[in-house]
Amino acid sequence: MAKKKRIDKNYISYAESNETLIIESKTIHVDNWQDYADLLKFSNRQNVIIRNCIVYGGKEDCVDINRLCKNICFFKCRFIIQGARAITIKASGEIGFLDCVIAGHGKNHDIQLGNYTHTGNIKTYNIHIENVTSEDGKPVVVNVMNSQKPKVIGGNIKVTVMFAPFWKIYFFLRRKGIV
Repeated sequence: MAKKKRIDKNYISYAESNETLIIESKTIHVDNWQDYADLLKFSNRQNVIIRNCIVYGGKEDCVDINRLCKNICFFKCRFIIQGARAITIKASGEIGFLDCVIAGHGKNHDIQLGNYTHTGNIKTYNIHIENVTSEDGKPVVVNVMNSQKPKVIGGNIKVTVMFAPFWKIYFFLRRKGIV
């Protein structure tokens, strides 16, 4: 029996635009964070600058970037993990993180690149991570699935690459509604 398709509930979502959006000096937080998959979501969104913000997590991510997003830059932001991880990027590219800090650590990793999306088998590309650290000094773990490896400069980053047959089988099972 196929699983019922899950719909994410997100606290703040930005979608379907290429007009420049600047989010500056905001704290994105909600007391009932467990009711939301992600507190900040971008879908098919281009030309975004997020600067000097604090983003708390939902039960999945602080930030979820998906469905053909590009030209999104985070500068001097702080991500506070409360759920699975800080950031997921899928089927998107030209995304940058500069001088950011992650508080806490995810269940298996802190940043996920190229996770499953209903958009199809579109590879995540051109992810730039510069001077990104964790508050506790431990490495920020970046997991790479259907994605190019990120360009990493400075910071304390550990990149792990999932063996392609594993994620391809997982994607197939997701499309079939089995997992």
